[in-house]
Amino acid sequence: MFNEMQDVNNTLPNPQDCSSECGPPLVITGPTSACGTVTYSAPSFAGASYSWTTSPAGAFSPATGTGPTFTTTAIGPANAQVAVSVNSPCPNTSFNASVPVAACAPFEVAITNLVYTSACFSSSGRNNNAQWTGQASGGTGPYTYSWYVDYAANTGGNFQGQFAGSGPVFSLCMNNRTYVTVQVRATDATGQTVSSYEYYGQNQGRGTNDVLYPNPADGYVEVASEIPDPALPTLQPANAQRSTPSEPIQVTVYNGQGLVVLRSNSIMAARLHLDTRAWQSGLYQVVVRQGKTQTRRQLSVQY
Repeated sequence: MFNEMQDVNNTLPNPQDCSSECGPPLVITGPTSACGTVTYSAPSFAGASYSWTTSPAGAFSPATGTGPTFTTTAIGPANAQVAVSVNSPCPNTSFNASVPVAACAPFEVAITNLVYTSACFSSSGRNNNAQWTGQASGGTGPYTYSWYVDYAANTGGNFQGQFAGSGPVFSLCMNNRTYVTVQVRATDATGQTVSSYEYYGQNQGRGTNDVLYPNPADGYVEVASEIPDPALPTLQPANAQRSTPSEPIQVTVYNGQGLVVLRSNSIMAARLHLDTRAWQSGLYQVVVRQGKTQTRRQLSVQY
């Protein structure tokens, strides 16, 4: 009787056959930057229980949840985390996972890189196709990008940009131009729009890129006076010998967020040697004041 009640040949179906379980990756899917209502999900397994948690306190509401999907509202601001603990009848589908989330991080966009490519050449044979890269962060992705160019290169804060292109990368041949001012604007999935600081592009013909030397910089840069020396017929490289100018120069350097990273004293010198080793890689604006003259140049720091 006892033997009759047993499945001695193990022929009865296993109510939870874990050996053949081959499901999706055991990870959380959902945005890593969010502000407002968002949904996170984990693989759905029969009979599994789900426990969602968030941190730090106050970054999300609700802060906890159950089920294979979790809808919450990011209210930050915080460098936050969404985590799930899945307890499944099959040990190989029980797991813990988490995802970092920039909860309500400020929506920002910046021009992060400028290179001159060989799509066109200056009269002196240098690469003369300026190519800028924009990068947005915060807000709610995905992002769209629009580029605006002021072909008059206004330097008094009166940006008169015209729409010139879209996408995260924008390029412009600088032939027949001396300088242009460029700005990128980003729009996130909720319709918010932010603008970058304006950046300059310049013709790479002889003399226009030698006021800053070397550029890109990887440890130092020499900043030269831009008021021509009457003894010299043309603008000389920043590392050339120069006579002391008749008026002192002052140099101010701004990073991509418009913050001052260096402001020199007014000194009587033909050039200044600036140590860039403590600066992060990226684009900087270098403003040189000498008497009533103010000029602005763009410096790239790359390591």
